[in-house]
Amino acid sequence: MHRHLFTHRVETSVDRRTAKLTVRLSSESALRLEDQDFLDSDDGWVRERGAALSEEITARAMDPLGPEALEQLAQWQERATTRPMGFSAGWEPPRAPEAGACLTYAPALVMRPRNLNSLLRFYDQIAEVVASEGRAPLGLAQMAMTIESDDRSAWDGTQQAPLFGDDPLFPGKTNAQQRCVLGRLERDTGVVVQGPPGTGKTHTIANLVSALLAQDQRVLVTSARDQALTVLRDKLPPPVRDLCVLLLSSTRHDGAGELERTISALTDQVATSDRDELRAEIRRLAGERDEVRGRIDTLTEQVISLREAEYRHRSVAPGYTGTLAEIVERVHAGTKEFEWIIPLPDTAGDVPPLASEEAQELILLLRDGAGEPRAGGALPVPDELPSPKHVEDVFAASCLSDEGLSPEAIEVRNVLAHLDASVTAELASLLDACETALHHLGVPADAIRWDPDSWITRALTDRLSRSNFGLWQRVAAVTNDIREVVGDVDALGLRLVTVPGDLTAQKASQLATTGTALRAHLAAGKTLLPRFPSKARKNARELLDACTVDGRAPQTAEDLDAVLAHLRAHSVLAGAATRWRQVNAAVPLGLYYWGLPP
Repeated sequence: MHRHLFTHRVETSVDRRTAKLTVRLSSESALRLEDQDFLDSDDGWVRERGAALSEEITARAMDPLGPEALEQLAQWQERATTRPMGFSAGWEPPRAPEAGACLTYAPALVMRPRNLNSLLRFYDQIAEVVASEGRAPLGLAQMAMTIESDDRSAWDGTQQAPLFGDDPLFPGKTNAQQRCVLGRLERDTGVVVQGPPGTGKTHTIANLVSALLAQDQRVLVTSARDQALTVLRDKLPPPVRDLCVLLLSSTRHDGAGELERTISALTDQVATSDRDELRAEIRRLAGERDEVRGRIDTLTEQVISLREAEYRHRSVAPGYTGTLAEIVERVHAGTKEFEWIIPLPDTAGDVPPLASEEAQELILLLRDGAGEPRAGGALPVPDELPSPKHVEDVFAASCLSDEGLSPEAIEVRNVLAHLDASVTAELASLLDACETALHHLGVPADAIRWDPDSWITRALTDRLSRSNFGLWQRVAAVTNDIREVVGDVDALGLRLVTVPGDLTAQKASQLATTGTALRAHLAAGKTLLPRFPSKARKNARELLDACTVDGRAPQTAEDLDAVLAHLRAHSVLAGAATRWRQVNAAVPLGLYYWGLPP
């Protein structure tokens, strides 16, 4: 009896143009030791040693026709068996029966039927995995007990991956009920569908099978009756139908013949298919699909734009533009902020929340900037608004009456009353402009309510009293310099630049001077030679030692540009901090990023 000890699966393919038959080792298989399939302890075989050697062979992924396989035959003879036997590196047919077993190197291409050994080994592997992991796979556990949906989803402690992806490939049309079934499969491991004939159950299964095959999944469909399987197969598109292997329970009529026919058709398709042609066809179809999806997206955006153009309203006030639904949603979202507006009506027949005059007044307020963010909220707090009695008193005081007025107020009133209307209108316009400017600064119009500790109050006070005018001009003049250095630093992108932490403005200027000279040295085409350092490199030694770019000392002109940008930023911000201190104002918090003193 001749029996091979090492085996490796092979695959065959046929070139349709040249009829060339190619046999290659299967990439999904590995060299396997089969001594446990036909030997036992009576033959001198030691199970434990054979199992250990089998694991080593599987881990090494050897070529069965290479010299390592011959070495493993000798290893097997020494380790896996205790009975002596002959060993030969070449094989010749025996002329007479031999007295004992003989181990030889005899490669051969063998076609043999499958047996139960692989199935038994598969069952043993399942048992070993379950015993080692302490928890059975979900599909195996469901055969033994009932598991709820939430427990199934969190069975292995990981989030279930999407079953179909963002755009599943369903060859047939789907209705709302069928999409609901397919959507449930995205969230659960099992779904039961029940319905009378003609409701589309088989159609839904055909879509599901096609989408799973498109996701490179393998699908097993079982049924208590053969007719359901044949009907489902006929529902599949012809290209998918050719991939099905049909096994019917009835073998007396056409069950065995149908199985043989489907296997033969699948084998012929695999044998006559060219992988390069299939990949090219897949790329072509994928490109067409992406093109169609792009056209769908474009048309959808055009339809949305047209619909929005039909129903979109002009800007009635800052922040209130778009469709009516968007404006209403924005008002609903600001209900807590605008408590003075009563809740919007739920039906069209209710009384509007604002009268027409009130709505018109609200539009005017919003157009004047009342809806823009500022200190204390977009609109005044209701409690801070003047009471009707106070407004009445103000109107009474505005009359030309000397009662309750101070001499200074009477004098100002009389001067204003005798001015020309154009002058008072110009004064009113200037006052409105001042109030708007204060509003944008987040400062109340009433000067009594200004924060005395704020730098804005100090700047306004100095401007109105015309003091320290030159100092505030120096503070404002540094703005362009800061914008310039910020742009230079932002242009560096993700480069990490470090400079000394205790760097002063004078030291930063000194390092920048030597760095600029070294940058010109490199721009002239010269290099940083450590053995023969130039004068520019010697002068910039402190910069090269104290500053780094991406964790290393500057080496190129680009590295020096990055360091010089940070040094210039340090100098400019230090000068800005000095000018702020000259006007007795606190340094803005943004400067602390550069390590500047407060």
